[in-house]
Amino acid sequence: MSTCVQEESSGRGERRARRSRGAQCASGSRASGSRASGSRASGSRASGSRASGSRAVGEAGLWAALLLAFAACADDESGARGAPVRESGSALPGSPAAPPPPGAENTPGIQPSAPEQPSASPPGSEGSPVSGETPVVPVPSMGAPSPEAPAPEAPAPEAPAATPPDMQAPAMDPPAVAGGPDPNFLIFLLIGQSNMEGAPASEAQDRTPDPRIKVLALRDCPQRSQVHNQWYTAVPSLHTCGSTLGPGDYFARTLAAAMPNVTIGLVPDAIAGVDIDIFRKGVVSARRNEFSLPPDNQLDSAYPTLIERARLAQQAGVIRGILFHQGESDAATGALQQAWPGKVQGLVQDIRTDLGLDAAQVPFLAGELLANGAPQNGCCGNAMNPRVASLPDLIPNAFVVSGAGLGVNADGLHYNLAGQREFGRRYGQVMLDALGL
Repeated sequence: MSTCVQEESSGRGERRARRSRGAQCASGSRASGSRASGSRASGSRASGSRASGSRAVGEAGLWAALLLAFAACADDESGARGAPVRESGSALPGSPAAPPPPGAENTPGIQPSAPEQPSASPPGSEGSPVSGETPVVPVPSMGAPSPEAPAPEAPAPEAPAATPPDMQAPAMDPPAVAGGPDPNFLIFLLIGQSNMEGAPASEAQDRTPDPRIKVLALRDCPQRSQVHNQWYTAVPSLHTCGSTLGPGDYFARTLAAAMPNVTIGLVPDAIAGVDIDIFRKGVVSARRNEFSLPPDNQLDSAYPTLIERARLAQQAGVIRGILFHQGESDAATGALQQAWPGKVQGLVQDIRTDLGLDAAQVPFLAGELLANGAPQNGCCGNAMNPRVASLPDLIPNAFVVSGAGLGVNADGLHYNLAGQREFGRRYGQVMLDALGL
């Protein structure tokens, strides 16, 4: 009988493990066959004879019982293994198992995902177990983590964004509340339109930085790694993201050279082309839609931004003067020309009041416009310069900066590069005189 079992197992091509299982099943079948036939010994005692016919009948019954036992054993094994599940990618019985994905054999508790089910289960769920596999019981969220499925680590706090390598360092740390503003950090406001902003392109000599001259950025300029309302060492342009030169650059150089123990802080607020109404408190210019107001064009007036920036500068230093150059856009009609001096007077009064400035300590300087006749052949000076000259009579501690003889661009509207350098020096000298330095 043992020989028959081995031949049966060899014919099926079973592995050694299944041959062992078949042998166990055959052993059970012999016992079942013996019970079915009543065993040879029991059958002989029951009939009281050892005749060969009885032996033949007993052996035939044993063979029949053995075949029935093998069929039942095969059915039981098939039921225990379960029907093949092709949808999950499981190997059929007798076929080689699919290899796990790279790295899975070294990861405890992680089993290969089925190709037809690429989406991951939600955290804490392993999905429905496949027939024949041991079901995975989800670990309660408040319980200890399973060794097969470690609890995910808490995410590390985000590191602060790195400062771009070419970002200029801020001029200084915010002043301590107890220490207050630095009296040796002198702040000057720069207000006006294109000739204050500066039209001519600067040259290398104009862009040599002086660490004692700082500027509070008016705009976000990614190409310069410049952020609105942050302090930087000043280089042209003070008002835009370009490199044009206005009077503020050489004004600051003149003061820094005359006062070696102080730092100069510039707060630029010039916008090319604007009329005076853009800067006036509580007024919306009829031309508002023609201009983009820094920093984000969200306000109807430039005045709130001007005051906000000046107050920010007061936290670090002391405002000592206001530079102004504007008027070309108000020279279009006689009515605008006549109203202009009073509007400038009101603007300066509002600035000094809202910032708590003492007029006697904060001079106001207004620059002349290009003259219409030779040699400048510029714009607007004939109509507006007499009105510029009237400002010291209307505004306390106000002064005029001459534009006579300065070079002009071919457009006839703007001072050229040499003219802006000299204009800045003139602003600086008038300020020094006004401050008594």
